[in-house]
Amino acid sequence: VSEGRHWVSCRDPFFYMDQENRLLLVNARVPFGPKIRRGCVGIAREVAPDEFRWEKPLFFPGMYDDVEVPGLYKIRDRFYLIGNIREDIKVHYWHSKELRGDYEAYASNVLLPQGNYAARITPQEDKLLVWNFFTNRSQAGKTTILPPPTELQVSDDGQLYLKSYSAFDKKVKKSFNQSALLPVTRILKNQTANVEQNSKQTVLESISGYEMFYFKERSTDFRLRFRITMEGMGKCGIVFRSDMEANGHFISLDLRNGQTQARVWGENENAGIEDSFGYKIIQSNHFLSHPAESQAVEVIAFGGYIELSVNGRIVLRYVDTDYMSQDFVGLYVESARVVITDTELQKLDGPEEEDHQVI
Repeated sequence: VSEGRHWVSCRDPFFYMDQENRLLLVNARVPFGPKIRRGCVGIAREVAPDEFRWEKPLFFPGMYDDVEVPGLYKIRDRFYLIGNIREDIKVHYWHSKELRGDYEAYASNVLLPQGNYAARITPQEDKLLVWNFFTNRSQAGKTTILPPPTELQVSDDGQLYLKSYSAFDKKVKKSFNQSALLPVTRILKNQTANVEQNSKQTVLESISGYEMFYFKERSTDFRLRFRITMEGMGKCGIVFRSDMEANGHFISLDLRNGQTQARVWGENENAGIEDSFGYKIIQSNHFLSHPAESQAVEVIAFGGYIELSVNGRIVLRYVDTDYMSQDFVGLYVESARVVITDTELQKLDGPEEEDHQVI
């Protein structure tokens, strides 16, 4: 029966096995409905060695062209179905109390943000690790690499989230506490900007316009941790792999609305007027924020791999190799006042080898 496409959608096999079942999951399509919404997770049961019988699809959301690279995992008392969606290039998940039950979605069912794909979960001692590829599409072509894994967590209400890979602890070469990072430097010399700093906290303020505050210590490969509280209605964020001309990587932190965005922003030397600067938005996401409280923030830069966690949960996870030789790290503030405490900058032993060739 035709399913409306001229390609093979029966692919991406995943074998699930427990005491009662030996099942083969595949990316598949149903032969009805709008052509671009026929994607499903097909399932075949092994009835004899290497003999499979097709059954009713395990999951048909009625939304997507394909549910690629499906995976089924039982964690605690629930079954979790992982699927990779081409439309938004994200990793999604659904859950059910029964293996052949109705798989439901939480309001936020994105496990990994845009650019992350083909996720698989593997056990490692007492941890569940999530592995996936990241693909960065640009004018130069498509770059795909395998970044470090993340650690899968389950909240009390059954939702999945990710925390940073604990093996980064073994990559720490040297740590600098808040006192060692002072004094911070105002790069843009904004006359309305001000710094109040001591060993316990640093207050960064910019009343009108923008200011970037660089820490005393610098690093290309690092893990930065701090707690932040914001006063006012303005903006703030993190700047890293930056230079004295304010070119580099920027991560916005909207602590009131729980939104963040990763950008690369800088001058294009020897370019024409129309292309004199580059402003590239890499990835966006939201997070659960408590504006009246301090938020725990962690940023990892490890080779081309960048990761942001807020309150212990990974929010951004991407790969970008721009400005990799630049080493200034700090924060920016616009029309706001932020207080940072418990600040620590850890210099990491970067990856031994990276291949970022276009494929």
